[in-house]
Amino acid sequence: MSQSIQSFVVRCHPNHAKEDEGAPYRIKVTHVQAEQEESFNSFEDVLRYMKSSIERTNRVH
Repeated sequence: MSQSIQSFVVRCHPNHAKEDEGAPYRIKVTHVQAEQEESFNSFEDVLRYMKSSIERTNRVH
């Protein structure tokens, strides 16, 4: 089984918004190959997204 390379750009910014008091960061993740951008409030969600994207791509190939 061949695996393709998956690249992600992760940008973190301090969250100063009052409505998201519990989230210290605003995190944007771009999946480079798919040209998709998603926003998250936790690093755990970022890792789940990245893992899911990689698994989905590897199933296709």
